[in-house]
Parts: sequence; structure tokens; C-alpha cells
Amino acid sequence: MSTECCSWDGVHCSPATKHVNRLHLYSYGYTVNISLFLPFGELRSLTLLDNHFDNCIPSDCFESLAKLNNLEYLDLSGNNFDSKALSSLAALSSLKALSLRYFWVGTESFINGMCIYGLVCINLAINGDISSACQAWSNMSRLLENLNLAWNSLNERIIPCLIKVSSLKILDLSENKIGGNFSLKEICKLNNLVELNLYGNKLNGVSPLMVDWTSLKRLYINSNELNGTSLEGNNCLILQRLCKIKNLEELDVSYNDIKGNIPMCFGHLSSLRYIDISYNQFGTHFPSSVIKNLTMLKYVYFSDNNFEDILFIDLFFNNTDLKTLDLSNNYKLEIKTQHLGMVPSFQLNEIILSNCILNKPSSFPTFLSNQYMIDHIDLSSVNLKGTIPLWLFENKTKLSSLNLRNNLLNGQLIFPSQKSNITYLAMSHNSLKGDIPSSFGNLNQLIFLDLSFNNLTGPFPSCMRNLSYLRAINLRENKLEGNLTYEFCHSSNIEYLDLSKYNFSDWVSSCINKSNLEYLNINGNSLTGPFPSAILGNSLVALDIGNNNFVGNIPNKIWASLKNLEIISLKGNYFEGVLSREICKVKYLRVLDLSQNKLHGNIPSCLHYMGSKESSRLRGDFFIGFAHSEKRDGLYNLHSFTYEFEYIEFSTKGRSDSYQGTS
Repeated sequence: MSTECCSWDGVHCSPATKHVNRLHLYSYGYTVNISLFLPFGELRSLTLLDNHFDNCIPSDCFESLAKLNNLEYLDLSGNNFDSKALSSLAALSSLKALSLRYFWVGTESFINGMCIYGLVCINLAINGDISSACQAWSNMSRLLENLNLAWNSLNERIIPCLIKVSSLKILDLSENKIGGNFSLKEICKLNNLVELNLYGNKLNGVSPLMVDWTSLKRLYINSNELNGTSLEGNNCLILQRLCKIKNLEELDVSYNDIKGNIPMCFGHLSSLRYIDISYNQFGTHFPSSVIKNLTMLKYVYFSDNNFEDILFIDLFFNNTDLKTLDLSNNYKLEIKTQHLGMVPSFQLNEIILSNCILNKPSSFPTFLSNQYMIDHIDLSSVNLKGTIPLWLFENKTKLSSLNLRNNLLNGQLIFPSQKSNITYLAMSHNSLKGDIPSSFGNLNQLIFLDLSFNNLTGPFPSCMRNLSYLRAINLRENKLEGNLTYEFCHSSNIEYLDLSKYNFSDWVSSCINKSNLEYLNINGNSLTGPFPSAILGNSLVALDIGNNNFVGNIPNKIWASLKNLEIISLKGNYFEGVLSREICKVKYLRVLDLSQNKLHGNIPSCLHYMGSKESSRLRGDFFIGFAHSEKRDGLYNLHSFTYEFEYIEFSTKGRSDSYQGTS
């Protein structure tokens, strides 16, 4: 029997029998023929996700699948079957897991479909208010262990019904409307519950536990409204009430604006492996005495709080399994990493210390020299001084992201002498000088590069032609000279290019005429001639060619050619003539700066509607600059990276408006 189908997309076969045991089918139709699956006697998993089926044949629909005695998992999410079809699921006695996400068929249909008494796992996320169907799943067998009710507009009245499902081990109530003072007293009656997810609700308090809740190991109550206004002494009462959950392994209370100090009783949660208290107002004392007892910690997220203490990093050195340490954006937290007389027992994957006070007077944390498994290092905005140490790259084959932005580093750039896996490199806003060395070519996996606001000199590095994955380059405000090389432009896949105030007078058109180029900033150079035609016809979202020496009319065809433009600055040139009504074709335009040119005539009336909700892809207001304007650094988000781009400030008749380019 041929096994060729085992290599098809969506088909998985048993290694032992070579028979199909998993199917994930994409059809997108109206009717599904269930009988087509019956020949697959070993089928254990069937996924018909997002096909928009609303009918099935034969007439008994899913009842036919009862012949497949091995079928345990069925995913019908994103379809439109009616209550009759769902009722036929009751015949599937072998089924253990059922997913009906974003089904939107009404409560009655769910009640009819919940008569499968062998189910262990049900996913009913994104279906609207299905609270009246609660009785259906609460009457199910004692086997139900995993219930997902996320994104369903449920409120706290659902809790009494859920308590009846005593077999539950995992309960997801995230992104609902559960509010008020959450009753741990009630929910802890689920004495088999291991994981509870309450992310994104409206909880403003936590009632005290009456008994120890020994079963619960993972609790997520992040992004609620636990503002922590009720304190006991200086400690947070909300967290004190969690101390009775003694076997907790994972706790997330981030994004809650909780105030006060971490209570000492947290030191008794000795099984904690994951803790996230970021984006609150904890402080002022760092909970060193608590952390000392939490030797099982693996992932630590304490960023964006108000800690002001002195923290010796060796506090974590006995946490053998520690992988992530994020203490960033605690602006008054002083972190000591030097002369500790200890070697850490962990091998970190990532460390994020940005916007802290590091080693006053600041210096590189030398314990990182032995962190050979590290993937991400962020030491931005910590006032690092001196030169970049070579050990920062040596023997770190997994290092993919290095952020040293906004420090006081000087000396020459240093890069690894061997091939590197770094994909993200940011060293902007320092005082680095000298040429970009040839060893830069060893960063052959690089995607994002930001060396802006330094004192780098010399020509554009020829070794860049080897960086075929590079998508974003920011070299603005250096002292580099010379033009981009043809080899680099021909081979690059650049989406973001900032060479503003770069001091070049010409470019290779193949660098500019790129179908995937979305952001181009060549402001403040010595470029001359008419509007550069190489720019036309690409996918630009933001364009700044201001403060050059371009002359002539602004071509009418640019507005139809650059139809994706949201931001354009042509200020500070010698363009003349009138502004064509063709600009009305740029329906996404949010920022337009034509100041300091020789234009005349009327402003097209369509610009009155520029940035309206109907035509805009971005949030925020629109701004038009026809007078004096200034630029500042801001953020421009593109794909998975954060790219710097111009923060544009417009001063018009004494009023200052600004636009930050985030999307």
C-alpha cells in the first residue's frame, strides 16, 4: 500500500503501521462529506478548523464517525454547524477532546452538543455569552478535566455553576467580564484544579482563602484591576491572600497597578518557578529576603515597578534553573554585579536590565562572560562606560539579540571573529568611533541593525553585502562617508533604511527601488537633482527626503505610485510649483510636511479629511506641516522588531503638535 500521502500537508501517519492517524484539512466550503473519513480506521485526530462548513452528509452527520473507534480529538472550530449536527456528536463515545472555538451558533446548540459523556477536554472559547449552557457541561461525566471558556463575555455569576464540575484540573476564564472581589473561597472548592487563568477580566480584589488550596499550581490574574489600594502595613493585601496557595509553581499578576511591598509570606511559596509582577507599582524595597527562599525560580519578571533598593545580583546565584531575569525599567533600582566572590550556578537564556542603575559607577556585568547559553542581552540605558568587551561575544553561540542602546560607550566597534547567530544588534546613542570593522561580516544572520547617533567614520562597509537577511538598517547621524555599494543594494531585502545625516551625495538606485521597502529616511544629506524617480512604485509607508537640495516640481505620478504612504516629509528642499490634487489618491496619509520649499497655489481641499477614521490604518490624529517643523527620535514598529524613526513635531502658529509613528 502506498504511503505517499503521509508526506502531504495536514496528513500524519503512524510510524509503526504507516496508516493515517491525524488529519488537518483545509477545504473552505459549505458541506463536508463525513463518509470520506471512514476508511481511516486508525484515525485519532481530525481537525476541520476554519472551513466555514454549515452542513454535512450523510444526514446523521457526525454520528457516522462513531465507527472510528480510535477517534479521540475533534476540532470543529470556525464552522457553522447547526444544533442538529452538534447533537450527533453524542454518538462519539471514544472522543476525549472537542474544540468548538468561535462557533457562534447559540446557547441551545451548545446544550445539545454537550451530551458526550466521555470528554476530558472542551474548548468553547470566543462564542459570546454561553453562560446558560453551563448546566450542560456541569452535568457531564466526572472525566472533564480541561475547560476553556475564554473570550465569552461571562461574568462572576458563572462561578457557582463551574464549581459543580469537580473533576476540573485546567480552567481558562481569560478575557471575560468577571469583576468585583473575586471569591477564592468559592473557586477553591474545585479541589482538583491545577491551573486557573483569569487574565484580562475586571477583578478589583481577591477574597481571603478559608483553607489551604493545595491542588492549584498555576494562577494567572494579570491585566485585571487589582490596584492594591487596601494595604496591611506596607504590604499588599491582595498578594497576602495568595500565600495559602502553597504549591504554586507559576504566578502572574502583571499589569494590575498593584501598590505596596511584596509580603514576606511569599517566601513560603518555595515551589515557584515562574513569577511575573511586572507593570505594577511595587516598591520601594526590593524583596531580597523573599527571593532568597525561592530557589526554584526559573523565570523572573519584575520590570516596570518602583523598586529603589540596592540589589546584589548574587541573590539569584543559587537558582540553578534560572533562565530569564527581567528587572528593567526600575529607574531607581541599583544593581550590583561586580566583585561578588561567587560564580552563578545558572545558565541564563535572557537578561534584561535596561533603565536600571548598573554597577555604580557603571560597568559591564562580568558574570555574563560565563553565560554560554544566553540568547538575549538588554543592557540599554544603564550608563555603561568604557569599551565593548570581546567576551560579550565569545563562546555565546546562541546569542541572537544584543541591545546596548543609550549608554556612554566609547572606543571602536567590536564584533566576533567567527560566524555569529546574532539577528538583532542595537548600539545607538553612544560615542563609538572609528571604521566599521570587516569582522562585521561575520554577523551573517543579522536582521536588524541600529548604529545611529555615534561617531563612526570611514566608508560604507563592503562586508555588508554578505548580510542577505538584513531587513532594517539605521546608520543616521554618524560621520560615515561614501555611498552604498552596488553589491549590497543588489543583494539586500531591506524594509527599513535610515541614512539621515549620513553625509553622502548619491546612492545606488537599486537600494531605493525595492518592492519591500517600507521606510526610507535620507533626510539631511547633500542630495541634488529632481525628485528621485527610483523611489516610485515601491511599498513605502514612511518617506523622508527633507533637508536636501532637490529641485523642480513634485511629480504628479508619485501620489498614485506611492499609494501606501502614511508619512511623507519633503521639507527644506527647493521644490516649486503647485501641489496637485493627485495627492487625494493617497488615502492613508497621516503626516505631510512640505514646509520650507517654494510651493505656491491652493492646498487641495481633500486634505481636510486626511487621517479620517474611514481612511486611516493607524490610530491617532493627523498633522500637516506647512511651517517650521522639528524632528525627534521615536518608534516605528515593523513586523517583530521595533525600528526607530522620526518623531515629527510640528509648530504652527504657536501651537506644537506631534506624531509618533507607531502602528
